[in-house]
Amino acid sequence: MKSAFHDPPDVQIGKGGIGDAVIAHIKEQLKAKNPLKIKVLKSAISEGVDAEYYASEVSKRVHAKLVGVRGNTFVIGR
Repeated sequence: MKSAFHDPPDVQIGKGGIGDAVIAHIKEQLKAKNPLKIKVLKSAISEGVDAEYYASEVSKRVHAKLVGVRGNTFVIGR
C-alpha cells in the first residue's frame, strides 16, 4: 500500500468539496481500483477544512479504510 502514494492521484477534490457526485465517483473508482489515491486541491482547503478532514469524511461516507494522509493527498482502501 505504501507504493500507492507514489502513483498519480485517481481522484481530485476541488473547491466544490465532497458532494454526492464526488462520493458516487469515489465509490465507483474504489470498485475498480484498490487502494485509491485522492488529492485535495488547494482550492478545497480553507480554515478548519484540510486534507485530514476530507480523508476522514470520505472514508466514512464510502465505508473504506483510511490508509494514510501525506500533505494534501490521502489513500483509502477496502
